[in-house]
Amino acid sequence: MTAALPFLALGLAPLWDRGRAAGRGLLLAGWIWGVALTLVGVSTTPQPPASIKAPVRELLWPAFRDGDLSLNPQTFVHNSVDVEHLRGGGDPHAAWNLGELAGLHGLPSLLPLAFV
Repeated sequence: MTAALPFLALGLAPLWDRGRAAGRGLLLAGWIWGVALTLVGVSTTPQPPASIKAPVRELLWPAFRDGDLSLNPQTFVHNSVDVEHLRGGGDPHAAWNLGELAGLHGLPSLLPLAFV
């Protein structure tokens, strides 16, 4: 389904062209919300554990807000996650971003992404 989303979004172009200011504002707000939620999800963990009922509220947003990024502790050798040790440095993370490789920590580690 994800691969079809760009093609489905093409249907929004006529809405933008015919829309008034309120309609365009609604489309713009939806786009901003989607970009923000994608940034939060991808910078923390795009696949939260299935045991978490509300992943954005319970895991993704608090981790992003606190600068606890790249939460994925799974490697090809380990196929499960201990939810209790997902945040707070209990287990070493297998994931990283370019800012973390450059020695930045927390939200400043997303600065290379801003330059791209």
